[in-house]
Amino acid sequence: MQGFREEYKKGAEESGNQVELVNLIDIKFDLNLTGGFSSHTELEKDLQDAQKKILKANHIVIVHPVWWGSVPALLKKVFSIEHYSWFRF
Repeated sequence: MQGFREEYKKGAEESGNQVELVNLIDIKFDLNLTGGFSSHTELEKDLQDAQKKILKANHIVIVHPVWWGSVPALLKKVFSIEHYSWFRF
């Protein structure tokens, strides 16, 4: 996956695009939604930073392996957190 990601990044930059990577493995956040979905929980700083990058992006590419026919659990969790924090991409 890293090889594909790096080649995509290189090609995009060579085409004059600015590229910012967000590596989910490096983002620090609570995997357990302690307040549940019924209460508002403030997002961690790393998730807020990722949201800012997404909001300023003109193009988003998600590179991930396929686990059991779907995206990895960590990516599902981020999508779920972003969805229930009233953030939409």
